[in-house]
Amino acid sequence: MNSTYFQADKTPFLRTPAVASTVCVTDDSLTAEDQQLKSARYRYFGSAVPMYMSSTRIRLSVALFISLVVQFVGVATGQVERSLGQRVETRRFPSVFQAWNSAQNVQDESPLHTIARHDLVWHGPEFFRLRWNETHVGLADGFDAESVKNAKAFRQRLLGLNPNLILTVEIRYRDAHKSYLPEAHSWWLRDKQGRIVPGWEEGGYLCLDFHNPEFRRHVAKQAKAAIASGAVDGIMLDWWSDDASRLALVKEVRQSIGDHALIISNANERKTPQTAPYINGYFMECVRSSTAEDWRRIADTLTWAEKNLRSPRVNCVETWFHKSRNDVHLMRATTTLALTHSNGYCLFSDPNPLPTPDHLHNWYPFWDKCLGRPVSEKTAAADGSFRREFDGGTVAYNPMGNRSVTVAFPQPRISVATGQTAREHQLASPDGDIYLVSKFPPSAATSQVSQLNDAFSTGQRDDRQAGSRAGSKMAKSKQAFDTDKPQARSAKPSSTDLPPAMLGKWELKKPNGQSQLVVEFRRDGTMAVTYAARGKTAAGSWRLQDRRIHFNVPGIDGVAPANKDWCEIVAIDKDSMTVLMTGKDRQTWKRPN
Repeated sequence: MNSTYFQADKTPFLRTPAVASTVCVTDDSLTAEDQQLKSARYRYFGSAVPMYMSSTRIRLSVALFISLVVQFVGVATGQVERSLGQRVETRRFPSVFQAWNSAQNVQDESPLHTIARHDLVWHGPEFFRLRWNETHVGLADGFDAESVKNAKAFRQRLLGLNPNLILTVEIRYRDAHKSYLPEAHSWWLRDKQGRIVPGWEEGGYLCLDFHNPEFRRHVAKQAKAAIASGAVDGIMLDWWSDDASRLALVKEVRQSIGDHALIISNANERKTPQTAPYINGYFMECVRSSTAEDWRRIADTLTWAEKNLRSPRVNCVETWFHKSRNDVHLMRATTTLALTHSNGYCLFSDPNPLPTPDHLHNWYPFWDKCLGRPVSEKTAAADGSFRREFDGGTVAYNPMGNRSVTVAFPQPRISVATGQTAREHQLASPDGDIYLVSKFPPSAATSQVSQLNDAFSTGQRDDRQAGSRAGSKMAKSKQAFDTDKPQARSAKPSSTDLPPAMLGKWELKKPNGQSQLVVEFRRDGTMAVTYAARGKTAAGSWRLQDRRIHFNVPGIDGVAPANKDWCEIVAIDKDSMTVLMTGKDRQTWKRPN
């Protein structure tokens, strides 16, 4: 459900048995033991799932191309944050969210980079470096000014790694740690004997009286302060269902934060028609996924939420493993359920009943972005499975209770699950798969993907930082989260690390067939860009860094390049390269005639 946070003096002010968090604290607030924890990296060793494998999608820093291709006019050179709607609507798929805790199995990567693998994150205020302005957090109505400054900087670092990332903060209303309010305060929920009602059976948390109009107004005030900080895009409300008090609460919260900020609520697999007009997305924490009926109920609620919650919709589906994190068929089923039935986000994580922090998970290669954007709605196949078409291929979901099915295509497709290229693929139940378009012989396609993958897996990364993840449900002290301590850098790659398939000239044409732009990559690390509209060529250079190709090309006739953006390659062969531009549509670059 929720997270644990500690103030600088180590006093817990938000803590539940459900989740451990990695906390942003300053070095001078840590004990010697904390400092030791901060340098450690805790990984999950109980799974046979391989550590992170490099994505077959390559990121290119090509803002110069974007500025010229789109309109051939001058553009600002600074990084401009995308609107909330753009981040929802232009992101590529699969799309994974982080519920409090991040992935554990990613090696040689800073916690900041691991967070940025996800497209949506929620956590408590301290995670975002926000610090309430009262010792008793339940009485706070704003944040310390210095913490707001730090939180904005933290946000910019994350968005620099993933421009489509959405950040939401949990605002407590249903229960809290006993330090949240003074013991005698009237906002605690009490039974007929005047005793404070326990939060849940695992203990440690106490219920808040959200039936109290005064307290609801205060919750709305805290939500407003969070959005006003500029550090987050919305709020998350846990333990959600339809009732009169929650309806009154969400109305007040919506009024306080305005129409454009997000509200995500944890409705599990329930539909909430009364409060739906005020909510942008469900956190579907699916505690039941062991029967075919469970999966039908999840799909039904997700489909309903996609139609009935307010826009922009950010529905998030999470299921838990049954035996271990190596239940990859369930991970794929969850992912493809989300892909076929929604434009939402997915997560496959540890079950809450484990004596470890909730929502911990592995990062699976299946989640690496390869599909682009959806180009159709889902279709129900006669065999009981579901399909949906994307820019880069087809998604198939085979729900629990169905038989194994054959997924057939007129031309060979690459299975992301198996790596095999064929016209027919077998899909078990419950399971799902992604079938990427293959326009060339299997050997050629596999070779190009391997080349691109290998080249960027050895590329230079940005500074790496150390962090720690520790804690248990009932004892989660001495946690640390440090994204500012660099580790040793990898060796800088040579220019010959650029895959041969990328070398040479590439041309982008206008719809009428006229040339817009020709780019030439050279083996020695130099490059040239010819601007057809001006008939001029600019010489420059490229370099590999952080799995991206960065360009240094001077502007021409006042058109200045902005070298912070990037794009992803979907497919490449000797004559054609398909690219998803940052925040733009899919484009095809071809070899010049």
